[in-house]
Amino acid sequence: MLFCIIFMCTVHLICSILNKADLLHLNIHHYTHDTERREQIKAKKKKIYIYIYIHFTSQTAVLFTVSLLLLYHCCPTTAQRQSRLPGTRLFLSACSGSTCSDRLKMPLLLFALLLAAGVLLSSAEAQSSFSKLPDSYKHGVELAETNVNAHEGVQHHFLFFKTIQKSQIDAGFDVVYIYHNIYLKATKCKKGTENVDTTTCAFRNDRPLIDCAICYKTYAGAIEEEPKPYVSCVHKPALTQDMKKDRIEHCNKMGYISGSPTLLAVIS
Repeated sequence: MLFCIIFMCTVHLICSILNKADLLHLNIHHYTHDTERREQIKAKKKKIYIYIYIHFTSQTAVLFTVSLLLLYHCCPTTAQRQSRLPGTRLFLSACSGSTCSDRLKMPLLLFALLLAAGVLLSSAEAQSSFSKLPDSYKHGVELAETNVNAHEGVQHHFLFFKTIQKSQIDAGFDVVYIYHNIYLKATKCKKGTENVDTTTCAFRNDRPLIDCAICYKTYAGAIEEEPKPYVSCVHKPALTQDMKKDRIEHCNKMGYISGSPTLLAVIS
């Protein structure tokens, strides 16, 4: 029960901090200096906070419910004990005082370990997905990570989480135009930490995903400086259909250069 109380207090503290931080400053994309677009992003501020609130509330509710069930079964009242079968009453009669508290520690500890294992498994799967990407796509992911992590408002490293959509146009002579839509996710590794191995960073679930769209030209697998690579990264709850449309139009203009009749990207 103590673990549950500490957890809820931590959630309250984190949410308070997030309410003071302007998460929307992470809108690092082609329209960073567009006043009208920036105002549209800020209009989505409430969506981000609602997302965070629902996420934490659901996790807290699950943990609180599990704690209550454990308390009910391990430490029933006298009336509840008497209403149960004799064999059950005999077994539960041994659970009282500090003994009951000790019995509760193990299930709660196990529950916490399961949550931690889930986070680590998620991180391992994401790293595995990244390692399977072709090098030309990895370069684009690294470009998006660099753009996001370079922002002064980011306190923890954001790393590749999953691919949403990807496509490419082979223009010939080893020239390829690439479009890659991905999710970046916050990790527990703080920025500024010396010699940090980002491949071992565990993901954290108290930050919204960042949706990034990247398109660029490669020659012999390396990203070309011209045309300038395009990186659009926005918090997922704040991403609108208009933003998606603008991304697609920008990337398709780059694809037109190749002379291919195929669109480089389409709205998913």
